[in-house]
Amino acid sequence: MEFSETARSQLLLMAKERIILPSEIDTTAVLASYNLQFGIGRLLHAVRTIVPDADVRFTASVDFTVTRSPARWGSGFSYGGLLELLTSGVRLVAPEIRPNTCGVLVGALPTQMTPEELVRRIVAVSSRFPPGVWDYSRRNHFVNVYRCVATGQQIFFLHGCPEVLRSDGQDRLGLYPEHSTYWQSRLHRVRTPLGEAALLLDDVAEEYWQTYQQSEAHSKRDRMNTATEIFGEFDPICNETHEGMASSTSYLLGCHVARDTSASYPLMTTLGKPAYLVSGTTPPPATSLLPHGTGYEFGFLPGQCDVSCAANGAILFVFEGDPGGTQVFRDFTNIPFTYRNPAIVEQWERNSVLTIRRVLMPFVSTKV
Repeated sequence: MEFSETARSQLLLMAKERIILPSEIDTTAVLASYNLQFGIGRLLHAVRTIVPDADVRFTASVDFTVTRSPARWGSGFSYGGLLELLTSGVRLVAPEIRPNTCGVLVGALPTQMTPEELVRRIVAVSSRFPPGVWDYSRRNHFVNVYRCVATGQQIFFLHGCPEVLRSDGQDRLGLYPEHSTYWQSRLHRVRTPLGEAALLLDDVAEEYWQTYQQSEAHSKRDRMNTATEIFGEFDPICNETHEGMASSTSYLLGCHVARDTSASYPLMTTLGKPAYLVSGTTPPPATSLLPHGTGYEFGFLPGQCDVSCAANGAILFVFEGDPGGTQVFRDFTNIPFTYRNPAIVEQWERNSVLTIRRVLMPFVSTKV
């Protein structure tokens, strides 16, 4: 079955209408919104072949940006927001969103340690693994220690998740469909005007949700055990997932859903800059959508962006302008980037997006 260009354009427009963006967005967020239209459009078409009155909704957090995961970006998803599949009670999941249980454990140290002692402890654990393999140093993961501006107390952020949870193992199922023969054999594939979508249905969808919950519990235990190995005793502040599933029908893409205004959540900025503990501003039963960082940005992209679709279905981002000439990107994995200015966090507080509970100054930052 071939789809017309009109069907494709109409589906992209329907997807755009289902994306709720912050009132002010920068160039990087514009790129993210273009890409997201393809992911939302594919999902919308696919779920409506199963449930005709189904819907899809994406609510962006204020740090909405691109994702540097080529698989997730190539599937039409961006970073910073909550994606919801509204299926009238029909059990259905979209594993290509790739919920990986990534999160941050935040803990307060009861006694002060020197930088040398902290580094020695961290290296003693990380050195058991080959370079680049330890779950808390690969990619953008880290173990950092900060000083609270108000109290001087040392507070650590342990950011990461076990990579083994992506793939099938001897006694578990993986979360990523491309790394799981079990899920691959059970995918319900749907052709759409924007490319193929892959879903899990009914009892299989429920099995995936159960698998995810077990994996998330494993991930949280791993962060706690790793922190105990490094620091010994500490007072846990939070251990929340920012990339996973919030329920069987909703997906966290780099954000926190705050259901309690008294709970604190980590908010990270660029290396060597302050981090924050923040809370939501909306009292229960409503929820607040909190950023987990300030988000990536690119300062070099020239001119206007046009989005085209190659013959193989790949989405291409085309920039034209002087002096850089024509620049074409499929994803932004290996493109130089920075993070948005940390000052934006105070602006978010002024706009009542969040409440800053603690300001944390960097003390020791590690990727070892």
